[in-house]
Amino acid sequence: MSLVHARTWPVLLLLVCVLAPYTTMLVGRDIPVPDDVFVSDLMDGEFPLRVEAARLLCAGESPVWTSRIFMGMPLQTDPLSLLLFCALPPALALGWLIGWLLCVAAGGTYLLARQMGASRLGAVLAGFAFAWSGFMVCHLRHLGVLGTVAYFPLALFCLERAATGGLPTRTAAWALPFRYRFRWLLGFAVVFGCQCLAGFPQSVYISALVYGALVLFRACWLVAAAEEVVPWGGRWRPACVLASGAVLALGIGLLLGMAVLLPLYQLGTVSDRSSGGTYAWATFFNYWPRDVLSFIRPYWNGDISNLTYRGTGIFWEDYGYLGLATLLLALLAVVSRVRHFVVAFWTLTAVVAFGLVLGREAPFYRLAFDHVPGLATFRFPTRFLFVVELALALLGGVGFTVLGGWWDRWRRARGVAGPGWLLPALMVAGTMAELVYANRRQNPWVDAREWLAQPRAAAIIRAAGEEGRVFSPGSRQRHVAMFLQARGWGGDRQLFLQQREFLQPNANLLYGLATLDGYTGIAPRWLVDLIGDHNRIGLVGMMFAVGTNDFRVAPAFFDWLEALSVRWVILPLAGGTERLAYAGSAPPAEVYRLPGSLPRARVVTRARLVAGPAEAWRKLVFSGAVDPRREVWLHDPAAASVVAALTKLPLEAAAASTARLVTDRSTEVVVDATAPHGGLLLLADTFYPGWQATVDGQPVEILRANVAQRAVALPPGTHRVVFVFRAPGLQMGLLLTAGGVLLLAVGAWMLRDVRCAPRLTTGSSALP
Repeated sequence: MSLVHARTWPVLLLLVCVLAPYTTMLVGRDIPVPDDVFVSDLMDGEFPLRVEAARLLCAGESPVWTSRIFMGMPLQTDPLSLLLFCALPPALALGWLIGWLLCVAAGGTYLLARQMGASRLGAVLAGFAFAWSGFMVCHLRHLGVLGTVAYFPLALFCLERAATGGLPTRTAAWALPFRYRFRWLLGFAVVFGCQCLAGFPQSVYISALVYGALVLFRACWLVAAAEEVVPWGGRWRPACVLASGAVLALGIGLLLGMAVLLPLYQLGTVSDRSSGGTYAWATFFNYWPRDVLSFIRPYWNGDISNLTYRGTGIFWEDYGYLGLATLLLALLAVVSRVRHFVVAFWTLTAVVAFGLVLGREAPFYRLAFDHVPGLATFRFPTRFLFVVELALALLGGVGFTVLGGWWDRWRRARGVAGPGWLLPALMVAGTMAELVYANRRQNPWVDAREWLAQPRAAAIIRAAGEEGRVFSPGSRQRHVAMFLQARGWGGDRQLFLQQREFLQPNANLLYGLATLDGYTGIAPRWLVDLIGDHNRIGLVGMMFAVGTNDFRVAPAFFDWLEALSVRWVILPLAGGTERLAYAGSAPPAEVYRLPGSLPRARVVTRARLVAGPAEAWRKLVFSGAVDPRREVWLHDPAAASVVAALTKLPLEAAAASTARLVTDRSTEVVVDATAPHGGLLLLADTFYPGWQATVDGQPVEILRANVAQRAVALPPGTHRVVFVFRAPGLQMGLLLTAGGVLLLAVGAWMLRDVRCAPRLTTGSSALP
């Protein structure tokens, strides 16, 4: 019992220390609202999307599509988030999700540090330093990143156990039974599968690079261990078992994650990233070299939370402080133990990873961009920073162990009485306190009830009881202005609360409203052409400009809003035009009604073919020569015959045509349409692969219309049109995930009689 207690109390102590500063979050009282200048990824992006996915699932609908943002967008939500947000209130679910991920990160780092030979206190230091590192703290706003990186140390621990078994000598590790290695490799497959299911491919990709490097180096280590044990021909057997098993486990982990990764890949194929990016695109958001000083002092170059940051990079992507003591202890480990494999490997890994973090400021990234397959798909070289953070935390744990050994020898040599653990424990406690003090400010906290309460603007719209989308033009620019006025999230938080009145982006999902625009990391390129995203302005945004006391619009602006089924417009000022009707005030917002808003489903009898680059049709839009309320643009040259047929219809055909929404679910829309002369049924929802349509039970082609909408050709008569969504890649992804689960089950059954792991050996003299 005492042995169990001795092994478990440091882990429990570590987890308590990691979570203690987040107590109010864990009980659902407070929520973090970190801001990214133009949008809060967490509170305006990933949090409402998880709430929406859970709402759909609890309502018996498939949580793979929502029509409430961007005229409709696919949803990618990890299973753990779905479970928590279905079972718990939103604020509590968010707190438990973040708390779980931080525990996994800290616990995995603790185990890995122990595997490397760190003492229990040294491993506690390493686990806390990584869980409270600058990268982890700043990426609480990115649940996908956090969900991937949190499992990274645990996956590495499984690989290390498969390679060494925790044994003190290389020859003993070389002789490990291959069935024992495969058991730990199956554990690695499970953890890697959890990373894949988190749904952030870039972090998965970076993690896989490190896993490959570790397995390669450990394989060479095993070969070298057999120099005087077996003949040349037999030396490679354990290394080959490790390498082949790791490849198999990596494949199983990928299979486990395919239910999320494959639909996400399909979305990427229709986005601006479909063919990868240029080097300039990949390194546009680059690390500012002077931010390396923030490893020594956290806010050497200022702090974005109070707008004192002086750098050219993005603060929350560059910030990497994990304690001055941790850094100094890591240097001590390098200086004193660099000949040990684990210290040498993680020192080299930290150097290479930081060279990649530097992006265009160093040659490493250019070489990797040109020669490493898949790297050109991603931007933000700074995302390699989590590898540097983990390496420094682990080396810090080893350095602490080395220092502890020196301290014990000094005490024994001088006969110093008293508890020898007291001073090291105080050092760890001091490092923890310093990290919390320095890094906690990167996540501002607000009262959950106050933040999630329905804004007045939402109450005005809901009270009217009229269907139609909401649009807040210029939301990104207005958010930037608010951020500057508030002096960052460390300033006037009341301004952030007031900003909620604009219901953007994605906050509308919390109140059951549909909006024209929103915020997602990846969107179909034609949707971005029409509405825009956080990177570029779309057609609708180009037609609107707001001044100090008024706003200006292009002639076709309100025509397009009406055609896109926008019923409500939220502006930062009173006034308006004859096209808008005042609906109410929700300071600092003013709510207007657009009386001419058209229904989402309608029959149109006029169309034209508009193909070619976006510049060609933008001229037509800004000239106001085309009325999208009465005419449909088709963009596929194969639709020329449809356009030709519509030109033959009489002028009164449109007036005699009707359309009525019968069913409106996340993955099914049913419309009853009457078109005496035929025409086009236009559904003002996003055109996206995976949507299928039938007219009176017969499959028909869905045409991309008006840049980003759906249209179906109708023959003369009365028809029932059914749109059904089958998420591209989801069915195959689920089958592959089921295959991964089956392979895991088979592997576990085959290895059911393998004995437990050898006892873990630790201490400064036992570094593997």
